[in-house]
Amino acid sequence: MIKVYLDDLRTPPAGFTLVKDARTAIELITESWDMIEEISLDHDLGDEDRYGNGYQVVCEMEDFVFNTRPTHLPYIHVHSANPIGRKRMEYGIRNIEKMINA
Repeated sequence: MIKVYLDDLRTPPAGFTLVKDARTAIELITESWDMIEEISLDHDLGDEDRYGNGYQVVCEMEDFVFNTRPTHLPYIHVHSANPIGRKRMEYGIRNIEKMINA
């Protein structure tokens, strides 16, 4: 099983695969969804035009889940210190959970 850690500054916990930009995170998550055990997301990744942000990852995960209807649900959480970004991301994660658990 894979554990994904999206962050540009923090060191990931042991056992996590570090990803530093939204595009790479989206590719890894959507290509490996059924093998992912846990996803931990930061919102701010530096230069947003270049690296994106964690909310973009959540939006892409929502689209992926809506379009593919997987049955597997990784544990997804936010470790961002950005309160507004965190709230938006947590709302999207709740949507993902509702779609999978419906």
